[in-house]
Amino acid sequence: MSSVAEMSEDALEVRALSPTLGVEVLGVDLAEPMTDPLFDRIYDAFLAHQLLLFRDQRLEPGDQVTFARRFGSVQVHVMNQYHAEGFPEIYYLSNLGPDGRPSGKHPDRGTVHWHTDGSWARRTGQATLLYAVEVPAAGGETRFTSMYEINNPTSTAVTSVSVLFSQPLTVGISTDLMMAMQKLKF
Repeated sequence: MSSVAEMSEDALEVRALSPTLGVEVLGVDLAEPMTDPLFDRIYDAFLAHQLLLFRDQRLEPGDQVTFARRFGSVQVHVMNQYHAEGFPEIYYLSNLGPDGRPSGKHPDRGTVHWHTDGSWARRTGQATLLYAVEVPAAGGETRFTSMYEINNPTSTAVTSVSVLFSQPLTVGISTDLMMAMQKLKF
């Protein structure tokens, strides 16, 4: 993208993704060393918009961990069978089978449905960083919501909310049953 000398906080640009959540961040190569003022602008955008999208990045696992650490301590997930080799901070999920073709199966069934990352922990992380290695032309969406907006009494974005949160409830039950339960109004 640009050299370290050229990559400054002045090159950073943000574009809204929706009226209530997220911005696309342009003018930054996350694989390059980052100045503190540039990261400060990225962090300010995170605090203001809660979701940051950086398109077309080429990051090695070490680059991902280095960038994640700028936000604070990095959680090492308890399901160590999904740790990236040499980088336990990276939780690697893929739906590709041994033949390299999509298997139609998700390796962690608990994440197929609506969830909050790390909600099983006493203290959750400040943020989740997702890095897509391969993105399908259609489908495969990950969806996000602003809990600030849900709790905003003046918001018209959400008209009613029903929530049941129970980690033990989701352990050991079928996907069909879990989906049926998510449709219930509590």
